[in-house]
Amino acid sequence: MKKNYICKRNKRIISSVFTSIIISSKMALSRIVYYDVLNIISCMAVVILHSNGYIHEFIKDDYWGIHVAIDTLFFFAVPVFFMLSGANLFNYRKKYSTKVFINKRLKKTFLPFLFWSLFFFITFIIIHWDNETKLLTWRKIIQIIVTGKIPLTNYWFFIPLFFLYIFMPFISLMIGAMNTRQISYLCMLLVLFQSIIPTLLFSLGVYEELPLPLNSYFLYALLGYFFSIKDIEKNKPFMTILCSTAIISLAIRFLLNYNSDVKNESLFNYFGLYSLLPSCSIFLIVKSYFTQDSIISRNCKRIISFLAPKSFGVFLIHTFIIRLLANINGFDMSYVWFIPVAFFVSYSSSVIIVHLLQKNNITKHIVP
Repeated sequence: MKKNYICKRNKRIISSVFTSIIISSKMALSRIVYYDVLNIISCMAVVILHSNGYIHEFIKDDYWGIHVAIDTLFFFAVPVFFMLSGANLFNYRKKYSTKVFINKRLKKTFLPFLFWSLFFFITFIIIHWDNETKLLTWRKIIQIIVTGKIPLTNYWFFIPLFFLYIFMPFISLMIGAMNTRQISYLCMLLVLFQSIIPTLLFSLGVYEELPLPLNSYFLYALLGYFFSIKDIEKNKPFMTILCSTAIISLAIRFLLNYNSDVKNESLFNYFGLYSLLPSCSIFLIVKSYFTQDSIISRNCKRIISFLAPKSFGVFLIHTFIIRLLANINGFDMSYVWFIPVAFFVSYSSSVIIVHLLQKNNITKHIVP
């Protein structure tokens, strides 16, 4: 009887998943397909990076090259997420008011972030009650909240994202008053002073950031918006140069990381050319391919429209699943085979969990 019950329950879950794929495909026409593809790719890249956490221990063993290669290839994840934020939100005034924008951001990002932060914080306290939690002071707790370094998570990403949202009403006014050429000039200035010059200084052994009036991830948000309104991917000479330099920058970062005796934080900075060039290349390549509607199959659209709305929820919970796997006897993050296993298990199980939570009228609000 128990086996029959489990089989029936599994069939219901599988049936529910496929039904959602079919329903989601009907909504695909109202979505920008290449946004969804970039969303999915970036989400998967984040899960792979976190499955490759051994890279941050900087213990060079026989598989060190594989760890470095994975980190190098999938380092684009965070920049592309910010590029999507800019592409989606810089022109929000054309779609709805600032009040609606604020309400949407609160419901879709801040409240889920708050819920899962509390959930994982409490879980951490319960698990480590006799050890690390005794060292928690109110100052430490404030520091954890301000930096987004919630235990059992990788939520630091939300802090710069929330600041981008806070300034978005003013940024949107500024961008709305600029023409395409002015936006391109601003992009070039930021790339020059936030990426090219710091990278050159880094190559000379100088580790300093320039005090720019516009800084941080605004660079990627602006580039994402510019790429979304300008068909720059159709410029073949530009794309050839961009992709070629991106490959060269990846190779240089791999060699520097692989041969370094100590961990160099500058090589894990998201604003170096080794991060900016590949991220821009991936954004434009995906845009070029997935705006050609005729070559995208119906089944492909169904899968895309099903997975894309799950990405934010996957990002919220996947790290905890990876940590659970790492604590199982026989599993060790230092083993190279842990990476594909952790990626497959954490991503697929996160998608299923998020899907089930989204089906419920109450829990859908914590994984929008």
